[in-house]
Amino acid sequence: MLSVRQLIVLGVALAAAVGAALLIGNMSAPAPPAPEAAQEATGQQVLVAVRDIPQGSLLSAADLQWRRLPDDAIGPTFITETAHPDALTEFVGAVNLRPLATNEPLQDGALVKPGDGGMLAAQVALGYRAVAVMISEESAAGGYIQPNDRVDVILTVRRPTPAAGGGSGFEIISDVILENVRVLAVGELTQVAPPREGEGQAQNLAQTAVLELSQEDSRTVARAEALAQDTGGLRLVLRGVQSEPPGLEAPSAQRWRAASLEQGVEQMGGVRVHSFGEEAR
Repeated sequence: MLSVRQLIVLGVALAAAVGAALLIGNMSAPAPPAPEAAQEATGQQVLVAVRDIPQGSLLSAADLQWRRLPDDAIGPTFITETAHPDALTEFVGAVNLRPLATNEPLQDGALVKPGDGGMLAAQVALGYRAVAVMISEESAAGGYIQPNDRVDVILTVRRPTPAAGGGSGFEIISDVILENVRVLAVGELTQVAPPREGEGQAQNLAQTAVLELSQEDSRTVARAEALAQDTGGLRLVLRGVQSEPPGLEAPSAQRWRAASLEQGVEQMGGVRVHSFGEEAR
């Protein structure tokens, strides 16, 4: 007969054997599929917005990304990777016709791609109009104004005035007629005067700037262009990217002034130069 001690040892050995068998069985059994893996197998990659995007914005590569959605959550107008494998580049530069929220799927019918009709109209905010004005390269911050920049519009005219002795003279008047105007587009430089003999480029360069204006401001610009047609011109003044509080008056740059022949020219200050380039002949 087995002693009590032998029975205890035998029971411990039997329990260990059963535990080892169960452990080996669990290790060899296949793991159940994870919920995300099952969803990934049945869903599709859909193009979504990375951030909140206002209506009429030009989409950049940083605004777009793929996001997998279940098949039953994909609408017929959603942009899928299956239908548009190059969507991350295909829709760069497109304009959204309505606001987009973060992670919201983009829809093909709500976008205007480059080259499609209505590209410019899709960028105009509600209640505004796109108005084209003719400007020279010099009157557009040296050609550095780009779409979505903000500008002020200055009108300069030459007005005749009576002079001493019964003659006539003139005075130059400049005034800011519009402030903080959004630039929608800037046209290509076009030649407006043939080059002189022996010169390789036009004497004057002109371009078209398309501004986003209210109806009242559109009439203001039309009247200003009529005034400037023969005796003046329009100039666009580029504003900084910082938002200015209402009523801000930045200090004016001190100027050079002529005192007298004996004193010469006294330097009162300076103007900071942001960029420079060659002047067109």
